[in-house]
This record gives sequence, structure tokens and C-alpha cells, in this order.
Amino acid sequence: MIKLLLVTALIGAIYAEETAKAYKCMKSPDTDGDPLGEEDCTAALPDAQICKFPKFVITTGDLVAAAQKYGCGACDTANTEPATQCATCKGDKCNVKVETVEFKCPTYAANTAGDKFEEGDERSCFKTKGTHGECNTPGSEATVEAGTKHWEATDSGCGACAKDKADANICKTVSSAMGLSALLLPLVAAIYTLF
Repeated sequence: MIKLLLVTALIGAIYAEETAKAYKCMKSPDTDGDPLGEEDCTAALPDAQICKFPKFVITTGDLVAAAQKYGCGACDTANTEPATQCATCKGDKCNVKVETVEFKCPTYAANTAGDKFEEGDERSCFKTKGTHGECNTPGSEATVEAGTKHWEATDSGCGACAKDKADANICKTVSSAMGLSALLLPLVAAIYTLF
């Protein structure tokens, strides 16, 4: 019995040694304006190697809360780090500095007859640098009239559709990269005809 317990403890120690690995997260500087630093973190399992970082406002590019820190572990949502301002990621130094860039999303409004949506002017939105921006637009089942299929833009059209609206085809998420493709494809076709 004692031998079995020793073997079990030894196996547990080996497993813990293999899984409880140190990792790093980016850390907020002690002085505002200084670059982010790094800090050592530990987690029981690789899947628990979590880092936190501040969220930004998709319509302005500003941080939701300037006081939100970068660091190890999950957000303290019960106290000073609510989910509205704090985000998490998994992996070594995954919480890189939040840098935003501007992109455009179309706006939509009811036509004069009030029976369908018409595309209007574009508005400025913001995304994380190096990613595709997303816009929420009317889906194939969207209606202007009030009701279960009524569509209304979220964040003035910036960002993806809510899952339930997308599943019901009331809202359609469009990538900002599609807008660029729409401009480039005719240009490529025109150039091709010249040769």
C-alpha cells in the first residue's frame, strides 16, 4: 500500500513538473509613457497561462479605462477590473500593447418609403493593428419595421453581429478587407485587359 502511494506521488510530481511551467506576460510600466515590461507568471496547466490587457472603444480607438493594467492572470472582474474594460488571452506574452488603426464601415438607414435599408456614408471605426475590422450590416431577413426581425446597428455599425442575430440572418458581419477587395478586383481586371 505504501509503495503504491509513493508511486502515485512520484507520478503526480512528474506530471506537475511537466505541466506547471513558467510563462511571461507583458506588464504595465511603473511610470506612464514608459514601454511595457515583462513579468514572470506561473500556471498549473498550459491552458491556464492567462495574461490580461485593456479593452478599447471600437468607435473611438480610446481605451475603455486608462487605469486598466497589463499583467499576469485573469481579470479581477469582482473588483477593479470589470469585463467591460479588461480582456484576457492565453499564451506566453500574448498581451502585447494595444495599438489601434482606423477602418471604415458603411451605415444604413430606412429609405423614404420605409420598407428597406439603404446604404449611406461610411463612418470611422477602430480595430487592433494587424487584424481585419468587422462591420455589422442588415442581413437577408432584416426588416425596417419593428418586430422580431428588426435590425438596428450596434456601435454605429462597427464590430461583428451578435451571434443570435447572425444565426437568424437578421444581421450580417462583413470584414473590412472585403471593401478593399471590392475596389482592387475591378482595377486588376482593367489592368489585365491592357495586356
